[in-house]
Amino acid sequence: MNALSNRFLFLALLIFVQANLLFSQCTLGPGDVTPKVWSPASNDWVNGNATGYAEGQSAAMLLMIKDTACDNVTLDVCIEVYKDNKDKYGFIGFSNWNASFGQIANFPSTFPDAGNTPTSGVSAGVFGMKNGTITSVVPNTSGAIGQGSCAPGTYLGATINITKNTNQTGFFVYGGVLSYPGAVIPSGVSDGGRTNVPDGKSVSTLN
Repeated sequence: MNALSNRFLFLALLIFVQANLLFSQCTLGPGDVTPKVWSPASNDWVNGNATGYAEGQSAAMLLMIKDTACDNVTLDVCIEVYKDNKDKYGFIGFSNWNASFGQIANFPSTFPDAGNTPTSGVSAGVFGMKNGTITSVVPNTSGAIGQGSCAPGTYLGATINITKNTNQTGFFVYGGVLSYPGAVIPSGVSDGGRTNVPDGKSVSTLN
């Protein structure tokens, strides 16, 4: 498989943090939510610029919600499927956060804070929550193009309500499958009606 362009994943994470998180029911302050992505090349959770993935693998992503932050949070989780100004594809779907453990050397076998795998009563395996509960996922764990605040035609998203345990840091995790030639494109993408990622337009070509 082709090596992943590290620039795309870095940009995707920044867009997710700055534009596509929605919080409700109280006001979150600076530093209340910290995003991280697993970087196989450095064997660590980083704030951006993850490297070491290959096409078809799942990038593991994490939101840490501060212990003193809101307990009831609504968020729109958005991943960029189609970069229309380049006519190329980034992610092609959601996955469980540790879907690529068997494919990536030195991928973590434990969850970052205390060695406990996150679980949830709702949609565990695609979206996970530790020190809290996922109470609803809209429309479903597959997501939809343009869901919530996710950009129509280019971003796949899901609206998720969570309840964090009071005075505990909440950990919300999910994965995004990196595009590869031939991968099925989610419906609703504004790319002229393609059904599969063409050769030369998958994530490794984004630079």
